[in-house]
Amino acid sequence: MKKARTRKSKTQRSAVAAIVAELHASPYELAGRLMDNCQTVETQMKLHIHKNDPAQSLDSLEGKTFGQLLAIFRRHSSDQELNDWLERLRLFRNDVAHTFFRDMKLMRRQFGRGVDLLNHKTLRKGLRTSEICHVMLRKLKYSASSAPASPVPK
Repeated sequence: MKKARTRKSKTQRSAVAAIVAELHASPYELAGRLMDNCQTVETQMKLHIHKNDPAQSLDSLEGKTFGQLLAIFRRHSSDQELNDWLERLRLFRNDVAHTFFRDMKLMRRQFGRGVDLLNHKTLRKGLRTSEICHVMLRKLKYSASSAPASPVPK
């Protein structure tokens, strides 16, 4: 008799499949995914800032760097754990944006393709960090005192 598949086993299988797919991806693809995830998190931060402070327009936030947005976001968020995760993501993002590709080429010349495994581990850690930030931002509740007042029908 065939065993019934549970939702949990399907979730576990899809998680394992995603990890296997990541292991087969190139470091360049993983770096691209990380940067894409960082842009999604930036957008979530901008929306949170704007909802808590409507005077801060989305257009004024558009040219800000991740670090500048994080500084503004910290003024609107009292969740220290989320702020710590976002700071870690900022460090990963800056590393990938500014030094990752240069360092990878230099290390590959010196040590060969074994460097790709080290890069994979770091990039996957950055991807997990970005996913944690994304979920925490999605769950972030706006406090009644800082959220814009919504019209109440009479």
